[in-house]
Amino acid sequence: MLVSVVSASLLAPFTIVVAASWIAGVELDIEPLTLFVRLALLIGGCAAAALLARRLAGPP
Repeated sequence: MLVSVVSASLLAPFTIVVAASWIAGVELDIEPLTLFVRLALLIGGCAAAALLARRLAGPP
């Protein structure tokens, strides 16, 4: 489940630009690759922070 959520989140910058252009006829002046990198850094940073917090907390 988590893998599908993360995958969908990382693909969102590409699909949103296409969907907005196709459905609403709106041209977005947004670079999909830039959005992808920012979102990947956000998700990766959260995962790293969670891993660090888990290691600092010690065994349950």
